[in-house]
Amino acid sequence: MFTTLATAYSITFINRDEKQRTICWFPAAGFPAILGTVVPGHSSKHVSMPGAWNGSWRTIFDGGNPSESSIRGEVTFNGFVGDTYYDVEAIDNCCDNSGVKWLYPASGNGVHSGCNTFPCDGAYKKWDDIQTQSTSEKDLVCEIGG
Repeated sequence: MFTTLATAYSITFINRDEKQRTICWFPAAGFPAILGTVVPGHSSKHVSMPGAWNGSWRTIFDGGNPSESSIRGEVTFNGFVGDTYYDVEAIDNCCDNSGVKWLYPASGNGVHSGCNTFPCDGAYKKWDDIQTQSTSEKDLVCEIGG
């Protein structure tokens, strides 16, 4: 008998203030779309990813424009040697303090990408920046708001 082991990937969003936000997803070419994910104020939302997903996300308030420049979270699950690569990206807007704040492995171990107040040195700020982090973990936490 053969056994198939499924590897799950996930991101848990923690909303640190009272404002409801929607996560707007931007998959890399060839990866599946993900519907917007609503995260109510002062709550968390666990999102199981569709396989080894690669892409980015940003947050908007109700009625907001998903194309508006803001701080993004970025991830590549099952990247080089099977690791997860992640960062908080501030290239499009270095000073947005209402959306993505932190991104890190769910265990709490490893590097926390991002900061409480932008601009900062803990975010990916220019192309080929050294701020992209990696972990062998398959589950991440993304703190938003606050």
